[in-house]
Parts: sequence; structure tokens; C-alpha cells
Amino acid sequence: MVPTHSTSLSEPSLWQNPPLPDAAWVSAARASMPAYDPYLTPTRQMGAIVEAFLLQRDVQRSGHPQHSFAARGPLAKEITERHELAYGLGTGPLATVYDLDGWVLLLGVTHANNTSLHLAEFRSGTRPHQAQGAPVLVDGRREWVTFDDIDGDADAFDALGVDFARETGLERVGSVGRATGRLMPQRALVDYGVEWLRRMPNGH
Repeated sequence: MVPTHSTSLSEPSLWQNPPLPDAAWVSAARASMPAYDPYLTPTRQMGAIVEAFLLQRDVQRSGHPQHSFAARGPLAKEITERHELAYGLGTGPLATVYDLDGWVLLLGVTHANNTSLHLAEFRSGTRPHQAQGAPVLVDGRREWVTFDDIDGDADAFDALGVDFARETGLERVGSVGRATGRLMPQRALVDYGVEWLRRMPNGH
């Protein structure tokens, strides 16, 4: 399974880089977005490995307009078929991998890109909530839908990952081609991350 996020399909009133100047711009941005389609919607800043993975045969992609995941193999359908709109990184495929006792492999990136830590962030209850929105297909027609989410913040994930590796000894590090690979059990990582985040001031 890999993250295939398309965060360009997000609530324009929350955009910050740059923010939109007024309500008219927000309305125009909402109206211009195409509905999420798991076969057509491009990922955003996910990298070459993810793009290559999506081109493989028999890949299944979940239905979340912002935080989709793609999977291949005997459990692909089970992992991707249920992905609620609300709290997309706190439910759905990430939570299913947790229940299946899966593993996390970071290839050439640090824990700042460790998507499973967003599951820990959600379960820690330390982040504020916000209303999100995105365009989806409902009975074949485009609709703008709103849903609840947390205001995630990955700034502390690198420090969390360093502490996890040092305190648990559960992270294996090795070379994969020219990249550094980091392999760890997801359930142990998430459980550790929940407690780590709860110890931090303001959740980070």
C-alpha cells in the first residue's frame, strides 16, 4: 500500500500558500475543481515511486478525495474499499493496516513523510478539528461535500521517529538501491506515537 494523496482537492478557504483574497475567489476555486476519480485524479507531491505503483496491474485505490491510498495484492480490496470522508488519515486504510499488524517502509525519506504518524496524531486527540471539503461523484454527478478532519501538523514527526527508534529498537535501517530504507512495525509505531504526542506541549 502507498499513499496517493490529492490534497489539491481541499477546502479553498483554508489555503495558506497563498491564501485566497475573498469569498468570491473561494467560490470560484470550489466550482473549478474536478470531482475526485480514483482512476483519473493525479496525486500531489507523492513522488515517482507512488506514480509508478499506480500504473501497475490490479491496483486498487480508495475513494477519499484528499487522502486516498492504493494497494495491490490479496488484501488490496479489503484495505481500500472502506474509506470514510471524515478523518481520512484516522480511519480507512491506515487503520486497516494497523488492525492487520502491517509494517511501514520509508524509502529515501524521513519520518517527516511517515504517513502512519497521522494515525497516531488522530488517536492522540491532541490536534484541533476543522471542517474540510472536496468535490466527489455522487450517483455520477459532481457534488461539493464537507466533512470533519483534524488540522494535522507533521513538524514534530522527525523527532518522534528518532525517539521511537532509540527507545524501542524496532526500526531497521538499510540500503535500498541508493536510498536509505527504514522498516518498522506500524502498530508499535502508532501506539508509541500516541503517547509521545500526548506528552508534548500542545500536542507537538
